[in-house]
Amino acid sequence: MTVFHVDNQGHRKPAEVPGIYVSLLADVSLPLRPGQGQICVHHQKLMIEPGTEDRYHVHKQTWEIFTVEAGQVEALVDGKTVFLDRGDVFLARPGVAHRFANRTTETVTITETRIDVDPADRHPAAV
Repeated sequence: MTVFHVDNQGHRKPAEVPGIYVSLLADVSLPLRPGQGQICVHHQKLMIEPGTEDRYHVHKQTWEIFTVEAGQVEALVDGKTVFLDRGDVFLARPGVAHRFANRTTETVTITETRIDVDPADRHPAAV
């Protein structure tokens, strides 16, 4: 097993969507059976600025677990809107279309754990 820990407190990089920033907390690669590749686990913090909306997307083979650390976020999940508050956890299984939007005046902080079975699925298709 290979474990990478990135200590970048205070450092954040822009995500693919303006107004969303990512701080990588850890990366872990776990080998599968010989010839079957590996599973990659990414643990990161997302900061979503007020008025920002992620793109609606779906992963074919990636699992995502989101925990709201601060603020309230609007989630669109398979066409239904739900509101998540501090302490709420959301699981996006493969095939579940989703996106987040910050409709408040404060930055939302979410911790995400993403489990990639197929590295090509990291950058999902828009719905």
